[in-house]
Amino acid sequence: TSYDWVATNNTNITGESTTTQTGSSIAETLTNSTGTAQVVNYTVTPTVIGCATGADLIIPVTVNPTPTLIGNFTVCVGSTSQLTGSGTQHPILPWMSSSVGIATVSNTGLVTGMSPGTSVITYMNSNNCQITATITVNASPTPIITGANQYCAGTFTTLSTTNPYATYSWSTGATTSTIDATIADNPIAVTVTDASGCSGTSSIFTVSETSAITFDSNISICQGDVA
Repeated sequence: TSYDWVATNNTNITGESTTTQTGSSIAETLTNSTGTAQVVNYTVTPTVIGCATGADLIIPVTVNPTPTLIGNFTVCVGSTSQLTGSGTQHPILPWMSSSVGIATVSNTGLVTGMSPGTSVITYMNSNNCQITATITVNASPTPIITGANQYCAGTFTTLSTTNPYATYSWSTGATTSTIDATIADNPIAVTVTDASGCSGTSSIFTVSETSAITFDSNISICQGDVA
């Protein structure tokens, strides 16, 4: 006995055979193009030498949609990003990270950046359907303040950072890339944000003021002495 298989066409499904196939089993890859479960009905007819030998059997195959993922797929070291998967998540192991040294993910989809690099996050729903996304973890900047740490009384020293950044927030309240600082501004630090949106704060920088040198302009000496 062999079997004839034929699927009823479902316009939301691709991969099903709507022409008769013969064999004890068939293997087809069915793709659901919608966001809801779709059913493909297979009609199976037992045959002997091309003749039907029994009643048709209708086998419904439910094709669940591939889940979706939404959220921010870029995160800074030490920061988090919440991912959300569609449908009901798997009750045992809904979330996985391929590289936990780079990014971890909780059972609720909260991703934490551990070190710079990329990690593949897998989400599985209650239908055992999976989707993956690549998370990029960027390093946080470590700004270094540069400039003279001494200045003459009545003037100031100009400070900046060794590398340029997208935004600046100085302890003085300034948001420019450079500041003119005096001892009144001590202690001085700056928090920066780079092009990838990651932030970091510098070490403390302290400036000092050098007093002006004074001398007596009225000098009197005796004849033959040296001033």
